[in-house]
Amino acid sequence: MKQNPHLRLANPNAHPRSAIYGFAFVVCFLLLPALVSAADQKLILKDGSDHIVRSYEIRGDRVRYFSTERKDWEELPSDLVDWAATEEANKPPEIVPEVELEVPPQFLVAPGLPLPEAEGIYAFDGVKLIRLSPSQAEIRNDRSRTLLGLVVPGVKGKAYAELSGATAGTERTEGTDEFFLQFSQPSPGGYGLVRLESKSGRRIVGEIEIASVSGKMTESQNRLSTTIDVVRPGSDSGDLPVLRLSPKSPLKPGQYAIVEFIQDGQVNLFVWDFAVTASTPVKSLPKP
Repeated sequence: MKQNPHLRLANPNAHPRSAIYGFAFVVCFLLLPALVSAADQKLILKDGSDHIVRSYEIRGDRVRYFSTERKDWEELPSDLVDWAATEEANKPPEIVPEVELEVPPQFLVAPGLPLPEAEGIYAFDGVKLIRLSPSQAEIRNDRSRTLLGLVVPGVKGKAYAELSGATAGTERTEGTDEFFLQFSQPSPGGYGLVRLESKSGRRIVGEIEIASVSGKMTESQNRLSTTIDVVRPGSDSGDLPVLRLSPKSPLKPGQYAIVEFIQDGQVNLFVWDFAVTASTPVKSLPKP
């Protein structure tokens, strides 16, 4: 079979680097006008028209310039040029410095241990942080009926704010804990730490006395002694307020909850419950 003289088969043994060089040459050739035009300037005339030039120079009362349109050197009287407008048009663009947004520094509970940004209550045992999950308590009267938060005149007796389940889902090891409370709007009534009473598979947060005539409710809890410090106030830059709640005595094994006080000692039914378990003693190795 005769080979068409106008067709050339690619050499399978040709080095691929030659194709790369050829491609790079084509790309550079295509980009050359764009690179050159980037250095073009404008000559603004007093009649409002302009010339796009590669460069220009003033020679006496004449201006000599290289026209990018006609690809040749040309001249015109210098008094036809609006030099103020020409200077303004050829000013390099102003470089606006990038403004770095100020990121609020993270609050460090301990060296190398930042407090997460999410709102909530975090327990710290000296090593790690655990976020406590809120639970909703129910109010039951002494006849084991659930009250819907309504005060009914003529109803006298006791009611209890209770959590379902014999123990909390979050467990802590026995020892001294610190709790960090991070909320955008901390409760004006404050917070407290209460010990829960386990009873019939439920945990009692507090006891409520209901007056028969007025229906006034008086709440009481097994509240523990704590200190609360503002370790970081809120700020306009985005810092959330952080409170540190510390029990004055080490927490013994049992059921606990951090509660929010609303007013007159009343407790919000949403509490942050946790359990403290006994620490496992370290067994000493037998002497050889």
